[in-house]
Amino acid sequence: MAQTRVLHPEMLNPTGPPSGPAVEQFKFAFGSLVDLYKWFFSLTRDIVIFSLLVVGWLVTSKYSRDYVQKNPGIQKIALAVIGTIFVLFTFEAVKIRRESRRKVMQLDGMAIADVRYYDHYEITGYMVYLGMGLVAVTFALLCAILYTA
Repeated sequence: MAQTRVLHPEMLNPTGPPSGPAVEQFKFAFGSLVDLYKWFFSLTRDIVIFSLLVVGWLVTSKYSRDYVQKNPGIQKIALAVIGTIFVLFTFEAVKIRRESRRKVMQLDGMAIADVRYYDHYEITGYMVYLGMGLVAVTFALLCAILYTA
């Protein structure tokens, strides 16, 4: 179960203590924002780790190079799969970025907690570019190894 931070009194809206349905809406929106944050980083991590496992297999296994050389179509199939995964990852990352921004704007509009409470969970454009860069580098490494095998 995901743990969330407790609202600190200095971060609360100075107009008074929040209560009622607004707090429940805030908790739901904040939980959604945290889930988006976790989903983005776990997706990026999983793609990079899987790619590095395949790279490790291609580099260390004596049978991997023979398999790739005996099946020349495997390079084209792998390139198509890699390209498709990269495009799907890019679309998903941009979608997560947009949704994350919407959630932060929703939380801002509620004015229940100070922005310092939740703004670090926003997926920024830099995070998306960094994730795309990591995936692209591992995919480039994978392609380079496939085509030199």
